[in-house]
Amino acid sequence: MEFKSGVSYGLLLFIALAFFGPLFMVWQEEGFSSKWLISTGLLLFLFCFIIYLFYHTSYTLKGGFLIPKVGPFKYPPIAISEIYEIRRSRSLLAAPAASLQRLELKYGRFQSQLVSPAKEDAFIAALQEVNPQIKLTL
Repeated sequence: MEFKSGVSYGLLLFIALAFFGPLFMVWQEEGFSSKWLISTGLLLFLFCFIIYLFYHTSYTLKGGFLIPKVGPFKYPPIAISEIYEIRRSRSLLAAPAASLQRLELKYGRFQSQLVSPAKEDAFIAALQEVNPQIKLTL
């Protein structure tokens, strides 16, 4: 079963401003130049890749494991049987989560993973179907 990540447009806007804001200020001071055009092209390519990653982030539940995936990159699988708590988080830490409305999955001894499924209730229900011992702190 696969769950898509929610996408935070505010986070995308922040990234766009961080990428292109300084470039706009340079353009105002120095005008168009070949350096500006090359820089803009490179940043546009990177921004498009980030958008691709945002819209291709998912969480697969398969064979008792949760497998987070961001674009072509897979994170290490998490045994659902080891997840003992799910709680809300607004952490800005890097994670396979394309939204700031995140869930923190605690598992193992001291491990955690941030996720942002678009359909939180269905995602939590699917995890609890495999491991009914998961404590919800929402």
